[in-house]
Amino acid sequence: MPRVLIADESYPTRVYLKSIVEGLGHQVIGLASNSAQAIALYRRERPDIVTMEIGMEGKDGIPALKEIMDEDPVARVLLVVGSGNEHKRKGMLRMGATGFIRKPYKWEEIYSEFHRVSGENEK
Repeated sequence: MPRVLIADESYPTRVYLKSIVEGLGHQVIGLASNSAQAIALYRRERPDIVTMEIGMEGKDGIPALKEIMDEDPVARVLLVVGSGNEHKRKGMLRMGATGFIRKPYKWEEIYSEFHRVSGENEK
């Protein structure tokens, strides 16, 4: 069962993603409301997958992605991107992002990305 860390500044979004991720049969090991919390939880828990909003306050998801990837080059990070950040996708892939979940959320996209990233076959 993949262990997942969810990082998003919005509490309702964290709860929503947690319910979806758990519905997929994954274990949510932590919820972070900012990049500093996400990095600290990643270091402590070493989750299998991270979802990270790129527009968080303070250090946003892009520097946090770089910090996680510098520390663990095989980390699997799904970035949560809004329509205004689509143009940054290629750069984020070069930095090590494993994939993307777009806002507004579509359950099917989340399902597909988690199964692809976790290496599970879609049913």
